[in-house]
Amino acid sequence: MNKVDPKGVRVSGTVSQHGFREYDCVELYLPKRLSYLSRLYDYLDSRLKKRKGRRTGTFTLDGFSIYEVDGAWRDDETERVFVADERTLVIRVLLQRHESGDADSLQQKIMELAQDVADIAPKEKAIFISHYRQNGFTFLPNRPS
Repeated sequence: MNKVDPKGVRVSGTVSQHGFREYDCVELYLPKRLSYLSRLYDYLDSRLKKRKGRRTGTFTLDGFSIYEVDGAWRDDETERVFVADERTLVIRVLLQRHESGDADSLQQKIMELAQDVADIAPKEKAIFISHYRQNGFTFLPNRPS
């Protein structure tokens, strides 16, 4: 059965019982190096699995993705534009927003995440970080039984 969502777009299927959720999306950019990939994945996977039994002073992820891009960047110190001769690794993590969350708590989580990634990639002089809010939901398509 087709339904009309709140924006008037026809969709088939349903939105999961959790409905629409708001996330803080944090992206970290660093050079892609094979020596980082396994440790990064293990680290992110462990943060994702810490949902149960949270420890004080730590946080869990609600999702992550790792992908690579090509691009050009302006060096903040020299204002020189350069094109990297290697791929850039982007680590995107989702942190679900909660009513009780505040800006200081979010900043602390981002800084902890950045330091953990810096520990995995100790040779990098800088890691660029992007943060924005986004909405998400899980779509459950109608499927024939």
